[in-house]
Amino acid sequence: MSLNSFVSKLFKLQELEDNNKLAYSPEEVVDQASEKQVDGHPAWMRTLHNSASTWLNLLPCSLQG
Repeated sequence: MSLNSFVSKLFKLQELEDNNKLAYSPEEVVDQASEKQVDGHPAWMRTLHNSASTWLNLLPCSLQG
């Protein structure tokens, strides 16, 4: 699987998850505004990093053939 394919599938999973949530809540808008660039990265990049890290941690360290 190519990196582009992997990232595309991650985005699709995120979209499915987002579709199951409310579009926004007033508290979330305030939180997002205050956390927008805490570490110099936008929120979507931090979310992608967390999702990718979680998926990578679920993979086995080695494959048995």
